[in-house]
Amino acid sequence: MDKDFLSSANIKRNEYLLNTEVLFVANKTRWFSDFSAHFQTLCAQIRKWQDASILPAISYLEYTMLYTNFINRHYISDILVYGDKSYLDKNQRTIGSYDVSFLFIIDYHDENCA
Repeated sequence: MDKDFLSSANIKRNEYLLNTEVLFVANKTRWFSDFSAHFQTLCAQIRKWQDASILPAISYLEYTMLYTNFINRHYISDILVYGDKSYLDKNQRTIGSYDVSFLFIIDYHDENCA
């Protein structure tokens, strides 16, 4: 690689990082509020399932995103729960999902996006 290419790549990378930071700062309160509301609703649903003996006690709750979802532009995070054996739990299950497309699909015409 020559110096001109590396210099151009570094400039583009820094511009992208700066734009990402600006976007985060402008939207973090709204994003946190959305996630917090989703998490509280999920916890209430878990409580209902546990009260009805549909879901046993859980030790771990995980929001996860598969690389293949990124590749396919399917920005949905699966929500998994595990018992006390974590990943070795034979009863691990997916209990829901969370749409995170707002983090990856940016509408620059949206007044809430910087």
